[in-house]
Amino acid sequence: MSPQGRIGRPPKVNREQVVAAAADILANDGPLKFSMRTLAARLDISAMGIYHYFDSKNDLLGAVLEHQSWNTPIPDLPDDPRERLIALPLAVIEHLERHPWVIDVLSADEIIDAYSAWSFDEFLQTTDELGIPEEDSLQLLLGLWRIVIGEVTVRTNTAMRDSRPNSSPWYTREIPQHVLDRPRLLRTLTQLDPSLDGYDIRKTLVAYLSGQLGEKFTG
Repeated sequence: MSPQGRIGRPPKVNREQVVAAAADILANDGPLKFSMRTLAARLDISAMGIYHYFDSKNDLLGAVLEHQSWNTPIPDLPDDPRERLIALPLAVIEHLERHPWVIDVLSADEIIDAYSAWSFDEFLQTTDELGIPEEDSLQLLLGLWRIVIGEVTVRTNTAMRDSRPNSSPWYTREIPQHVLDRPRLLRTLTQLDPSLDGYDIRKTLVAYLSGQLGEKFTG
């Protein structure tokens, strides 16, 4: 019989070692090569050994997020508060693009890392400076957060696609019949620039803020 208060053998690794190993895989091998099975193999334990400490993959990623030290520099922000509202989400996009694995846990649990927390706080201070009501400030922030997540997701997926040999966007290959049957859509698709240079996220942010606040933001 096991000693009182202890059932079975002690775990081979502790929680901190699991988090550190996960952070190392994500930083050096990238999110595509990260899985609970890969992590278990790195630690020479079973996957159940990881679930002894974490309820799910997102739970583990949340712990890695807290553990990871971010080295993204804080940018100089514009003095004009309206320009600042545009600069802040652009800074978060650049930050998260360096750590694409973070998107899964941020969007799943709506938690934020330290850099994003800095940006959110600056954003809310700026809306206070402009006299925007609290409820409107929250709606602006949540809307921009979803735009940020979408932009980083597209950039990350595009980078992964471009890293594969002979890859290209679907609309440059064989176009399906359900698109060919829609001439207006087809005309636009044939004019698309396959690179990210064909899209300006700043224009989207300007249009969003101008529409929500009823003010003209500079493009």
